[in-house]
Amino acid sequence: MLICIVKTRKFQTPCHFLIGFTCLADGLHVIGQFVFCWQLFGGYTSTQTNCFLMLLPAILGYTISGPLILGLGLDRLIAVKYPQFYSTLHKHPIAYIFIQLICPLIYSTLFLAYGYWSTVDATVLCSNPVALNAPVFQIFTYSSALIYLIVIIIYLKVYLILKAHKNSSSNIFRSIAVTVGIVVGGWAVTTVANIVSYLFPGENFELFQVYAGVAVNFAVSANILVFYAINLDYRLAIRQLLGLKMPCVIDQQNVPSIRTI
Repeated sequence: MLICIVKTRKFQTPCHFLIGFTCLADGLHVIGQFVFCWQLFGGYTSTQTNCFLMLLPAILGYTISGPLILGLGLDRLIAVKYPQFYSTLHKHPIAYIFIQLICPLIYSTLFLAYGYWSTVDATVLCSNPVALNAPVFQIFTYSSALIYLIVIIIYLKVYLILKAHKNSSSNIFRSIAVTVGIVVGGWAVTTVANIVSYLFPGENFELFQVYAGVAVNFAVSANILVFYAINLDYRLAIRQLLGLKMPCVIDQQNVPSIRTI
């Protein structure tokens, strides 16, 4: 997704760059699984402090992801509700993207700082949930639940606006909406499981959180599949990137042609 966005001129817009940032965050998020698998199958452990340091990129990824998705939702809401204002924002893309990144960066930085300050020397099996000390990860869980609830409300509002204007078939909205739906669903399963683990803490509650993360890891890995399946422009860009034969499609004038990027 990142390579397609960087190489394809049509994707050089704030919306697509925001999509790229969310993909980058998801990529950083799953880096933590390599450390986890290395320790799990190798029989290794580490202190929680060292776990935090090893998974610093992963912590950045999963803490910044939610606010980035929220920012992407706000971008779509502004685009459909205030199109003239959105066009004005596009005249200053760097400033607009910078403003969009302020809140996600602050949110993530706070967790990185608080997480480092709260590290302990207890021996752990290093994983994404354990990288942040239990109280910190609990705050992250509850705040994430609030963020994704707001995301759902925003996308519902965008859908209703598009439906009222008979424009609910917008490819870019459908691609983003389906991706966000999968991610929110994955995080919902993981968040609920984590909350249950806090209500019934036991000897293996951290391992329970690890298995609960399967849903969200599936969700953050689905971006390219969703965009390929739904969005024609991304499908063509991905096929070109992979050196696959470009399909014959129908353009806006219903004339058969070979679309190129």
